[in-house]
Amino acid sequence: SFREWLEDPKVQVLYLASRRADLAQSYGPFFQSQGLSLEQIEKLCDLLIKHAADIDDVGAVREARGVSFDDPEIKALSERSLAEFTAGKLELLGAEGVRRLTDYERALPVWTYVGKVAGAAALENVPFSRQQAKDLAGMMTDTSGSYRRGGQAQLAEIDWKAVQSRAPAILSPEQMKFLQGEQQGRGSSPQAARFSQAVFRAINEMYPEKAGFNPSRSGGARKVAPVPGP
Repeated sequence: SFREWLEDPKVQVLYLASRRADLAQSYGPFFQSQGLSLEQIEKLCDLLIKHAADIDDVGAVREARGVSFDDPEIKALSERSLAEFTAGKLELLGAEGVRRLTDYERALPVWTYVGKVAGAAALENVPFSRQQAKDLAGMMTDTSGSYRRGGQAQLAEIDWKAVQSRAPAILSPEQMKFLQGEQQGRGSSPQAARFSQAVFRAINEMYPEKAGFNPSRSGGARKVAPVPGP
């Protein structure tokens, strides 16, 4: 399971650093809006990483035993993991903080997308302000049917034509180029991508027999093509 990859302290340090870099991008606006301290941010990241690893482990157990998610033992493991995760968030953020986090996570795919656009723009010296990022995210969630229905925003459901027509009111022409580039598949999160590549390359160099290590964003581990050098 995923935890087996983390038995080596070196792998654990590298992996956790990579995951925190990912979370800093996806959850950064939440950290800022809530005024969380560095200690609170680190603890929340640890909770998110552990919960993702727990989900992966439960899935590995289920697959190894060839049972469904309705299996009593699998359900018990899932429920225990969720209870620990919920209790940890409540202790750290309080009831109102957990409510705000839950609401933020409904728009998480949108915030992650906006983070990629803003990250690419920042490297070219046309950074987004916090208000611009918030307004762009709001435009996107406004056109997401799943979000309006109370669920999580889905990028595939967003009315991109509407976003493109409204975005020039808040973004400069230079910033719009990065929004358009991301929609065409050219945009990325250069900072996070380069950092993650370096982390995974280091792991692969330490363990050539396991070349191809690259954990998924959900916390799992999978075999993929080795990460090429720069």
